[in-house]
Amino acid sequence: MKVRLKNDFLQVEIDTKGAELHSVKRIKDGKEYLWCGNPEVWRFHAPILFPITGRLKEGYMIWEEKKYTMPNHGFARDLEHSLVESSETRAVFRLTENEETLKAYPWSFVFETEYVLEGEKVSFKTTVKNSDNKDILFGLGSHTALLCPQNTEKESAENYVLEFEKEEDIQQIIPAEDAFLKSAQKDKQILVTEKYPHVNHREIVLKDNFFGDGHILTGLTSSWIALVHKVSGEKVKVNVKDYPYVVLWQNPGKCRFVCIEPWFGLPDFTNTKHLWEEKFGLNRLKPGESFTSDQSLTFSR
Repeated sequence: MKVRLKNDFLQVEIDTKGAELHSVKRIKDGKEYLWCGNPEVWRFHAPILFPITGRLKEGYMIWEEKKYTMPNHGFARDLEHSLVESSETRAVFRLTENEETLKAYPWSFVFETEYVLEGEKVSFKTTVKNSDNKDILFGLGSHTALLCPQNTEKESAENYVLEFEKEEDIQQIIPAEDAFLKSAQKDKQILVTEKYPHVNHREIVLKDNFFGDGHILTGLTSSWIALVHKVSGEKVKVNVKDYPYVVLWQNPGKCRFVCIEPWFGLPDFTNTKHLWEEKFGLNRLKPGESFTSDQSLTFSR
């Protein structure tokens, strides 16, 4: 089911499958900002990632000697979420454990996503509540695909830059093959990082095939990263404040979209033992506790 929100500036469409943002259009001229979800390129628009971010090596984790299989980026993006509240400018969606999730993830939970239109900003807040009787572990992130180029297919990605709020001294986490992580030690999970070389005066100039399997950044001080058109100055700001990791990714081949992905969590290391309790970068909640992640897209010149 599609849910539509609208104010004087923006009209958005959210699908109850995945509680996923499918469209953000500017009211004055109908300009679309999100990727269309063409499955021949990439079938998603702006998926929410839960209860993992990235890939699991061999597709499984182990908890209390039982194997749990899960797709890349978790199951939340592929399941129906219940619409529990709605108005013209706000909607709240909920997902709880069920027979299907318990095959992939050993804990009970309540997962809510709240979308709010505020002027030229789309805010979306995700809250994880532990409804189990023991601690739960989870990762959480977003994967919004912003159209790039935005104006015509003939336009080049090189007309755009990614702009950071502040001058940065960023570290890049070094991947191994197939987007898993290298470890600094054979028998431990220790990140390997290096100075990220691609930011020049707060900007990354975009081009086709630039990000490969994704650039995983850490140590940011900026509260936002924006996709900016170099000529018009139009920008879409993605909130990254308080996120430990941000992934930059685009589709292979001619650039159709760019993703600025704030994450709590990381893909598996190549030397993983598949144990939930050892997986790097996860959050932990005690019974009854909640964790909230704030996210937003702001459209401006």
